[in-house]
Amino acid sequence: MKPEKKGSSQIDWIMGFLFFIMIVLIFISYTTYISRTQQPYETPLKSQLIDLSKSVEEQITWTAYRVPLTINSAYTLTNYPLSIEYEINHKTKNSTYIFDKTGNILSTEVDMDESKIYWISNIHEGKNTFYLFYITDSELNESANTTKNDFITDNTSIANTHTSTEFDNFSITSLIFNSIEFTDGSILLNTTKKPLIINNIAKTTATYPKNTTVTMFMNSSQIRIHTNTPDNFILHLNNYLTRFYVDGSTHLFNGSNGYSGITNYVDLYNNSGISVIGKSMNITITDTGTTRDIYIFNETDFEMFLHTGSYANMLNQSAIYPGPDILIGLPEELSGIREDKISELEDLYYDELSQKLQIDDLGVLVRIENPES
Repeated sequence: MKPEKKGSSQIDWIMGFLFFIMIVLIFISYTTYISRTQQPYETPLKSQLIDLSKSVEEQITWTAYRVPLTINSAYTLTNYPLSIEYEINHKTKNSTYIFDKTGNILSTEVDMDESKIYWISNIHEGKNTFYLFYITDSELNESANTTKNDFITDNTSIANTHTSTEFDNFSITSLIFNSIEFTDGSILLNTTKKPLIINNIAKTTATYPKNTTVTMFMNSSQIRIHTNTPDNFILHLNNYLTRFYVDGSTHLFNGSNGYSGITNYVDLYNNSGISVIGKSMNITITDTGTTRDIYIFNETDFEMFLHTGSYANMLNQSAIYPGPDILIGLPEELSGIREDKISELEDLYYDELSQKLQIDDLGVLVRIENPES
């Protein structure tokens, strides 16, 4: 028959027992030090105490790792998506997250397919420090990162705090920023079928069967486009955009101004603007008077960045593309008490608890004698 009291009292009993044994061992060590004969029960008591301590430690602690991440930036950026390549197994995935140097947990996403970890953060000029934290073999059922993203999605659209997009089989049919529609027609992606939209923690993707992927990020107006093979794209943009900036010069749209060349960015703007940012892109801008068209030739990766104000507000974004260098330090091993495991032990009856801690055969006999009686 099981005793009525559960493991909460037994944990107290075990801790008290450990304290008692520690006192006994201190007494034994003292008597040994003053050259008295070693007691026959000293060695087995020490051995049993060590075994019990190890058993308790195994049940209520786990090992974690903290990896320093350092970014030295010459620019200031807001809500910038960051990522590192890092191998994480399935048992570790749900106990993995990034926190900043003050200990705040950041929106963290573990992509097992790409072996990448994503997070969103502000970046300031100078040294930026983050920490990757993970627990090996934690077997948590849910992610330790409980931060929710700001995406609203359905089968044909993605929206976050700043930007909303709509998709069809061929293109981005709508791109709205600060309540302004930036497209005039569509942004052609050279696709033929409907995309699959997947909502994650730090990013949400619209992936077309041809392996063209449009990625939006949490609380960010940055949109990245990737294809597995070089392709052509056409951006039909609204004539709300009255100027464009490229190669260090500003131009006014007047029905005839245009551009053709190799560049890392172009920016079209009015009170708000849109940049196309990449590396050595072959770009043509045409001005019909009613639409602004950007042609991108033979490209695999570029981003669109929507911003308030003039082109000046995109210069830091273009300078840091495709992202800052992140120095990954060596893991620091940490250990701590698992509160959930203590709770599990508290719910056990003594027989179950003793079996769990493997102390079935542990026993202590204390005899008190009065030699004068």
